[in-house]
Amino acid sequence: MIDVIFGAIFSLGFVKLDAAFRRISLKSTKEAIQHLFVAAGFLLFVFYYVSAYHMMIRVFPYTFSPYSGFRLFVDLILLFHAMAILTRSMGLHPEKSTMGILIAMSVWHFGASIWQLMAAVEYGGGFQNINPVVFIPHYYFILIYWVVFWTWKFIAKKKRLSALATSRSLIFLLSFSAFAVSIYRYVQLYRLFGEGF
Repeated sequence: MIDVIFGAIFSLGFVKLDAAFRRISLKSTKEAIQHLFVAAGFLLFVFYYVSAYHMMIRVFPYTFSPYSGFRLFVDLILLFHAMAILTRSMGLHPEKSTMGILIAMSVWHFGASIWQLMAAVEYGGGFQNINPVVFIPHYYFILIYWVVFWTWKFIAKKKRLSALATSRSLIFLLSFSAFAVSIYRYVQLYRLFGEGF
Protein backbone atom coordinates (compact mmCIF):
# COMPACT_ATOMS: atom_id res chain seq x y z
CA MET A 1 0.00 0.00 0.00
CA ILE A 2 2.79 2.44 0.95
CA ASP A 3 4.62 1.78 -2.33
CA VAL A 4 1.46 2.51 -4.33
CA ILE A 5 1.17 5.85 -2.52
CA PHE A 6 4.85 6.56 -3.20
CA GLY A 7 4.19 5.96 -6.90
CA ALA A 8 1.17 8.27 -6.83
CA ILE A 9 3.19 11.02 -5.10
CA PHE A 10 5.96 10.85 -7.73
CA SER A 11 3.35 10.84 -10.52
CA LEU A 12 1.68 13.96 -9.13
CA GLY A 13 5.05 15.65 -8.72
CA PHE A 14 6.21 14.88 -12.25
CA VAL A 15 2.90 15.99 -13.76
CA LYS A 16 3.26 19.35 -11.99
CA LEU A 17 6.94 19.60 -12.98
CA ASP A 18 6.17 18.83 -16.63
CA ALA A 19 3.41 21.44 -16.82
CA ALA A 20 5.52 24.08 -15.07
CA PHE A 21 8.65 23.34 -17.10
CA ARG A 22 6.78 23.61 -20.40
CA ARG A 23 5.45 27.04 -19.49
CA ILE A 24 8.70 28.36 -18.03
CA SER A 25 10.90 27.09 -20.88
CA LEU A 26 8.79 29.07 -23.37
CA LYS A 27 9.66 32.27 -21.47
CA SER A 28 13.29 31.76 -20.47
CA THR A 29 15.87 28.99 -20.60
CA LYS A 30 17.59 30.45 -17.55
CA GLU A 31 14.39 30.34 -15.49
CA ALA A 32 13.73 26.79 -16.67
CA ILE A 33 17.17 25.65 -15.48
CA GLN A 34 16.65 27.44 -12.15
CA HIS A 35 13.28 25.73 -11.76
CA LEU A 36 14.86 22.33 -12.43
CA PHE A 37 17.53 23.03 -9.82
CA VAL A 38 14.90 23.83 -7.17
CA ALA A 39 12.82 20.80 -8.17
CA ALA A 40 15.86 18.50 -8.04
CA GLY A 41 16.66 19.35 -4.40
CA PHE A 42 13.17 18.53 -3.18
CA LEU A 43 12.86 15.55 -5.50
CA LEU A 44 16.03 14.10 -3.98
CA PHE A 45 14.51 14.66 -0.53
CA VAL A 46 11.53 12.47 -1.43
CA PHE A 47 13.80 9.87 -3.10
CA TYR A 48 15.80 9.78 0.13
CA TYR A 49 12.55 9.22 2.04
CA VAL A 50 11.52 6.31 -0.18
CA SER A 51 14.91 4.59 -0.05
CA ALA A 52 15.34 5.21 3.70
CA TYR A 53 11.81 3.91 4.32
CA HIS A 54 12.61 0.63 2.54
CA MET A 55 15.89 0.33 4.40
CA MET A 56 14.22 0.96 7.76
CA ILE A 57 11.22 -1.29 7.15
CA ARG A 58 13.57 -4.14 6.29
CA VAL A 59 15.37 -3.69 9.61
CA PHE A 60 12.21 -2.87 11.60
CA PRO A 61 9.32 -4.70 9.90
CA TYR A 62 5.77 -4.15 11.04
CA THR A 63 4.32 -6.49 13.65
CA PHE A 64 0.91 -6.74 15.32
CA SER A 65 1.93 -4.41 18.14
CA PRO A 66 0.76 -0.95 19.20
CA TYR A 67 4.19 0.43 18.24
CA SER A 68 3.81 -0.84 14.68
CA GLY A 69 0.26 0.46 14.49
CA PHE A 70 1.47 3.87 15.56
CA ARG A 71 4.33 3.73 13.03
CA LEU A 72 1.83 2.98 10.25
CA PHE A 73 -0.25 5.99 11.33
CA VAL A 74 2.92 8.16 11.29
CA ASP A 75 3.73 6.78 7.81
CA LEU A 76 0.46 8.20 6.50
CA ILE A 77 1.33 11.62 7.94
CA LEU A 78 4.82 11.42 6.40
CA LEU A 79 3.36 10.49 3.02
CA PHE A 80 0.97 13.43 3.11
CA HIS A 81 3.79 15.85 3.89
CA ALA A 82 6.09 14.31 1.25
CA MET A 83 3.31 14.89 -1.27
CA ALA A 84 2.96 18.50 -0.12
CA ILE A 85 6.72 19.05 -0.46
CA LEU A 86 6.92 17.51 -3.91
CA THR A 87 3.81 19.03 -5.47
CA ARG A 88 4.51 22.52 -4.15
CA SER A 89 8.16 22.49 -5.17
CA MET A 90 7.43 21.17 -8.68
CA GLY A 91 4.72 23.73 -9.45
CA LEU A 92 5.02 26.87 -11.53
CA HIS A 93 5.99 29.22 -8.69
CA PRO A 94 7.55 27.22 -5.85
CA GLU A 95 8.75 30.47 -4.24
CA LYS A 96 5.10 31.27 -3.42
CA SER A 97 4.95 28.07 -1.36
CA THR A 98 8.21 28.53 0.54
CA MET A 99 6.59 28.64 3.97
CA GLY A 100 4.36 25.66 3.18
CA ILE A 101 7.35 23.62 1.99
CA LEU A 102 9.38 24.64 5.05
CA ILE A 103 6.60 23.63 7.44
CA ALA A 104 6.00 20.35 5.58
CA MET A 105 9.71 19.46 5.75
CA SER A 106 9.81 20.30 9.47
CA VAL A 107 6.73 18.18 10.23
CA TRP A 108 8.13 15.38 8.07
CA HIS A 109 11.41 15.30 10.00
CA PHE A 110 9.59 15.41 13.33
CA GLY A 111 7.36 12.52 12.24
CA ALA A 112 10.33 10.54 10.92
CA SER A 113 12.10 10.94 14.26
CA ILE A 114 9.00 9.62 16.09
CA TRP A 115 8.74 6.69 13.64
CA GLN A 116 12.38 5.75 14.21
CA LEU A 117 12.06 6.19 17.96
CA MET A 118 9.05 3.85 18.09
CA ALA A 119 10.84 1.29 15.90
CA ALA A 120 13.90 1.43 18.16
CA VAL A 121 11.74 0.97 21.27
CA GLU A 122 9.82 -1.91 19.69
CA TYR A 123 12.91 -3.78 18.57
CA GLY A 124 15.38 -2.65 21.23
CA GLY A 125 13.30 -3.62 24.22
CA GLY A 126 12.91 -0.15 25.69
CA PHE A 127 14.04 3.47 25.69
CA GLN A 128 17.32 2.72 27.45
CA ASN A 129 18.66 0.78 24.42
CA ILE A 130 18.06 3.47 21.79
CA ASN A 131 20.91 4.79 19.65
CA PRO A 132 20.32 8.59 19.51
CA VAL A 133 21.88 8.72 16.01
CA VAL A 134 18.71 7.06 14.75
CA PHE A 135 16.30 9.89 15.56
CA ILE A 136 18.10 12.95 17.03
CA PRO A 137 19.58 14.24 13.68
CA HIS A 138 16.07 15.03 12.46
CA TYR A 139 15.85 17.84 15.03
CA TYR A 140 19.14 19.28 13.80
CA PHE A 141 17.81 19.21 10.23
CA ILE A 142 14.70 21.13 11.28
CA LEU A 143 16.96 23.66 12.99
CA ILE A 144 19.10 23.98 9.83
CA TYR A 145 16.05 24.75 7.67
CA TRP A 146 14.75 27.41 10.05
CA VAL A 147 18.20 28.99 10.55
CA VAL A 148 18.53 29.23 6.75
CA PHE A 149 15.06 30.78 6.57
CA TRP A 150 15.55 33.41 9.29
CA THR A 151 19.14 34.22 8.30
CA TRP A 152 18.11 34.88 4.72
CA LYS A 153 15.10 36.94 5.83
CA PHE A 154 17.41 39.02 8.02
CA ILE A 155 19.94 39.54 5.20
CA ALA A 156 17.21 40.40 2.70
CA LYS A 157 15.72 42.94 5.08
CA LYS A 158 19.11 44.56 5.72
CA LYS A 159 19.85 44.77 1.99
CA ARG A 160 16.27 45.86 1.24
CA LEU A 161 15.79 43.19 -1.40
CA SER A 162 12.43 42.88 -3.11
CA ALA A 163 9.99 40.26 -1.88
CA LEU A 164 10.27 38.35 -5.18
CA ALA A 165 14.08 38.24 -5.05
CA THR A 166 13.92 37.17 -1.41
CA SER A 167 11.44 34.38 -2.14
CA ARG A 168 13.35 33.02 -5.15
CA SER A 169 16.69 33.06 -3.36
CA LEU A 170 15.17 31.48 -0.27
CA ILE A 171 13.60 28.59 -2.20
CA PHE A 172 17.03 27.96 -3.79
CA LEU A 173 18.66 27.84 -0.36
CA LEU A 174 15.99 25.52 1.04
CA SER A 175 16.28 23.25 -1.98
CA PHE A 176 20.04 23.06 -1.53
CA SER A 177 19.58 22.40 2.21
CA ALA A 178 17.13 19.57 1.46
CA PHE A 179 19.60 18.17 -1.08
CA ALA A 180 22.51 18.22 1.40
CA VAL A 181 20.45 16.82 4.28
CA SER A 182 19.12 14.00 2.09
CA ILE A 183 22.57 12.87 1.02
CA TYR A 184 24.02 13.15 4.53
CA ARG A 185 21.13 11.30 6.16
CA TYR A 186 21.02 8.54 3.57
CA VAL A 187 24.75 7.85 4.04
CA GLN A 188 24.27 7.90 7.81
CA LEU A 189 21.36 5.41 7.67
CA TYR A 190 23.18 3.22 5.19
CA ARG A 191 26.14 2.94 7.56
CA LEU A 192 23.79 2.03 10.42
CA PHE A 193 21.32 -0.29 8.68
CA GLY A 194 22.24 -0.72 5.03
CA GLU A 195 24.33 -3.87 5.17
CA GLY A 196 23.02 -6.14 2.46
CA PHE A 197 20.59 -3.48 1.27
